Amino acid sequence: MGILGSKAQKIRIYSRKLPSGNCQVKFYLTTQKGNPCYGYMLVESSKSVRQVMEILFDKLKEIDRPDMYYHKHLFNVGTKSDYDPTFMIFNQSGE
Repeated sequence: MGILGSKAQKIRIYSRKLPSGNCQVKFYLTTQKGNPCYGYMLVESSKSVRQVMEILFDKLKEIDRPDMYYHKHLFNVGTKSDYDPTFMIFNQSGE
């Protein structure tokens, strides 16, 4: 299973408008197993809160796909990946 294990139990989101006109959404979530996570997502400023939550849930559904959640590091620069630079998630429990 991915770091979520299953659906999130609690989610909080915060946003701020960037000079580019897009919004950076920072989210905190707690999994049903009690694992705390946080992350960032870049969205268009025209998106409603409902649309942002739908995008977030869609991305969280695919969390078991490692190619979507391993972030690029120097060891794999130049390799093909489905890496999404507009979405990052981290496990706060250090596991």
